[in-house]
Amino acid sequence: MSNTKTKRNIKQPISLSYINKLIINKKLMTLLINGPKHSNKHTININNAKQWIDAQTTENRKLAAESIINTVIYIPHKYLLHTLKKTIKLFINEIKDKQFVIVTESTNKSGFLFTLLFCYYLHKKHKPIYKQLLNVNININSLFKHYNNQVTYLFINDMDYTGNQSSNYYRTIKHEIEIINLRCFQSSYAFNRYNNLKNKYKSHITNIVGEVLPSLFDNLKQTYPDDYLKRYKEICRYWGLCPDPKSKLNKYPHNYGSNCSITNIYFDHKIADPPSTLLLPLITGYVPIDDDYVHHYDYWCGKDHLTNKCDESNSGCIRPRANGNKKTKKQFYALIDKCKYGDYLQKYMKKYKYNLFDLTGEIENDALDIRCPFSWYKTIDYNSGKFTRKSKRDV
Repeated sequence: MSNTKTKRNIKQPISLSYINKLIINKKLMTLLINGPKHSNKHTININNAKQWIDAQTTENRKLAAESIINTVIYIPHKYLLHTLKKTIKLFINEIKDKQFVIVTESTNKSGFLFTLLFCYYLHKKHKPIYKQLLNVNININSLFKHYNNQVTYLFINDMDYTGNQSSNYYRTIKHEIEIINLRCFQSSYAFNRYNNLKNKYKSHITNIVGEVLPSLFDNLKQTYPDDYLKRYKEICRYWGLCPDPKSKLNKYPHNYGSNCSITNIYFDHKIADPPSTLLLPLITGYVPIDDDYVHHYDYWCGKDHLTNKCDESNSGCIRPRANGNKKTKKQFYALIDKCKYGDYLQKYMKKYKYNLFDLTGEIENDALDIRCPFSWYKTIDYNSGKFTRKSKRDV
């Protein structure tokens, strides 16, 4: 028994042979294709969302809450896989008869999960193309030593929100190689960014995307053409924290940059960090009061972030309101179905005294337990085809 346990815990190096072994494991692939029990059920609860909006203590916060709910995009697991299959067809048209290798991530990252699903569907439906795959590795330099610039280097993942991580990584590659950046989804922000990458990198990058989704700003513009800028300001003010005073490129509110989430999107397998999506309001359903915006630390945001002197038209600060500190019981609304918004979450919020600044930083560090939907791909034992732990917030 102990030998079996030890075997399961051994980390195998990622290679093509390891991928080939996993994609024929029916138990594992059924798990990945179906996801956990609540996959495809994490929709926004419309009744609770309406109550959350109505419970906001000021008109500005109501406007922000309404705008969040009416622009949120939920991608169920089935639709994610449907879109992955679309990207595979686009890839086949692009790769033609060329050989390729895959540069993936470690097994607890989304890049590995989608590399595995990509290989599974390619092997199942397009075996001649799959035979053009020569190797899989997490280290591009190891691959380059063997294949030089004679092959195409493929990078696979679920979504580019800002495109920062992937484009910054490609900038570090010193080899002149052909790269394909393959994503099921990209925000309109990231997609436009990739369109402007031509001739800026040593490598040649081809961007393949199954579907482009609107950024938060673009989505607001489409949904509320008459007052989208005001709504964007209020979302950023209350849920994006401070604009960057060092930004000389744009004036408020565009100088929020990564401090205000670039999208309002979540998946069954992931609800991303605050720079990427509106994590905090969606997973907490919390109704903030003025005191929750008191800035305790001397960061560039400034201690006077909450002040009667605030000019809200031209700044990201907050002016207290008459009802802003309405003394009521702390209020939480279950915004996402099949997620618990009770004791575990509320104790977590209380631990940080409901301070929105502190909570945003801490939640970003907490990649698993406080989030719902749960990042289940981080808990897969690929050798046994089982989850190693359960979510503390699944219903």
